[in-house]
Amino acid sequence: GLHARSVRASLGQVDAFVSHSWGDDGTCKMAALRDWASEFEAAHGRRPTVWLDNGSIDQTSVAADLAGLPLYLLGCRSLLVLVGNTYGSRLWCVMEVFAWLQMGGRREDIQIVRLGSRCSLADDLSRFSLESSRCGLAADRERLLGAIEAAFGDFQPFNRCIRDIFAADDRGEARVCIGASEGEKT
Repeated sequence: GLHARSVRASLGQVDAFVSHSWGDDGTCKMAALRDWASEFEAAHGRRPTVWLDNGSIDQTSVAADLAGLPLYLLGCRSLLVLVGNTYGSRLWCVMEVFAWLQMGGRREDIQIVRLGSRCSLADDLSRFSLESSRCGLAADRERLLGAIEAAFGDFQPFNRCIRDIFAADDRGEARVCIGASEGEKT
């Protein structure tokens, strides 16, 4: 498969971590990724390198590879978000954006590509609710919810943090919540 054709890259050498929902149309995502890659090549004179889950994670050992998600994100220069109709309701997708910002990724390095005229990440996240978010595997959902609860105490502070993730402060930077152990932080 695709994983067998992938190549290793050093931290900082990957141009974009591609964040997408498996529930969105694959043909639309592929067309959007090709368009983005063409624009990148025109601007930089070379083809981009990307981290794409299906190609970068061995699909026979997904759980083991997903433990490295923070490192995969840190190794990329930008976060390319392919926003379709299901993106904002998928817990893994929201966690990727959240983790990017938590680990020091800059908001201006998030590139958003809408897969349809009614797809808006800011709108989706402004209505985000952990209670209605979904994961492909129940075990993934339980593990992620447990980590969120450990960091935030309960779901409401995390929900507020996600809803405000693209709200800008007076310097134009994203507000980022660390956790709720010392009170809510933004």
